Amino acid sequence: MLTRLTVTNRRKAGRKNNTMAAEQIEREIHQIQEKIHKDQLEIEQLEREEERLLEQEQHIPKHVDVEITIDNKIYEVKPGEHKVATLKELAGIPTTKELEEIINGTLTPLANDSVVHIHGGEVFLGREKDALHVTVYYPAAKEPYTEYHARRTETVGMLKSRVLVAFNLAEGQESGQNFTYTLYHKKRLLENLAETLGQVAGQERSLDLKLSQQITQG
Repeated sequence: MLTRLTVTNRRKAGRKNNTMAAEQIEREIHQIQEKIHKDQLEIEQLEREEERLLEQEQHIPKHVDVEITIDNKIYEVKPGEHKVATLKELAGIPTTKELEEIINGTLTPLANDSVVHIHGGEVFLGREKDALHVTVYYPAAKEPYTEYHARRTETVGMLKSRVLVAFNLAEGQESGQNFTYTLYHKKRLLENLAETLGQVAGQERSLDLKLSQQITQG
């Protein structure tokens, strides 16, 4: 009798243990399913956020390259701030030269450690530190004669020869009249053709001159 009761109790205990194990497994399965559901919700939320950001990105204007000119050559760069040293390196300008920007027809020196803001269409020139920006105005010409890299050691006579060629002029006699041309710096007549441009300009980095025509009867 005792043996039968013991066996019966063992069977009941076994069934109880099996039931408890099955319940534990079901709880664990339920927890896993809840976690999967929660993860799916998070994934869906992240996907919606990704779509929102992608849509915003499509409406953001993309920066395209713009053109600038350095020493008569065109380069494409990103708009925005650029270091002067970087622009010089881009154009292969040696460190012995300065970079200058033409702003409203005037050369503006740029320090090597400065920054310029590029919009597109800017014009830069690299020139020797002691070079002169020479502009010669002639009343009969539509545009002035310009040199951005004139040497200070050049003479007034050398410059005058180039200016006459540029304006298609020549000194001499024609139809019984003598044609001569003279250069003026401000109101001073530059009579000494051996005078250097550096002597005329002094400490100035630019030199504005005027060409005048004289006609006398032969």
